[in-house]
Amino acid sequence: AMVGVQEEYVHTITWFGFKPVGQAVVRLDFLDPLSLQVFNLQLGGPPTPEGYRLAPWDAARQGEVARLIHAAFHDKSDAMWDPRFRSLQGADSVTWFITGGQMGQHLADCTRLLLKRDPVMGTEGRTESVAGFCFLVQADALKGNIPLIGVDPAERGKGLGNLLLRETVSAAMRGIVEGRLGMTEI
Repeated sequence: AMVGVQEEYVHTITWFGFKPVGQAVVRLDFLDPLSLQVFNLQLGGPPTPEGYRLAPWDAARQGEVARLIHAAFHDKSDAMWDPRFRSLQGADSVTWFITGGQMGQHLADCTRLLLKRDPVMGTEGRTESVAGFCFLVQADALKGNIPLIGVDPAERGKGLGNLLLRETVSAAMRGIVEGRLGMTEI
């Protein structure tokens, strides 16, 4: 989804090798009870598969997320558009760009990490590793934006990206309903 200044590229993005994959910009009035029903906020969405856990953003895992960004995007058309995806150092700068406020206020409480239980001790002595992520930033007073979502290539095809997206939007909707967030669109 391309919002804000990026919207001007919607009609020409395919010139740069991007292939639309059924993504859409959906704008809902999050104060409308129907919006809550659409996302099944009360039910919490689909269950998290066994062996995985959803968690809010954890800055201590930024390096893991950067490695995952590189693994997920280094050979995709995204790297043609943004060469930072081609290197681990560039992927790390992407995480700093998003979490450092360059795209808007990073909403750490709404950003979601998908953690996978490791059968043996994983990265940096942890028993879980990052298998996916979905960032959320508040682009302006009323608009939220999901600038990047990704799943470990080895974990694709399990509906985990859908789970991450639903959980990120649901966390934002809870913030809106509780009066902690003022945005009306994502």
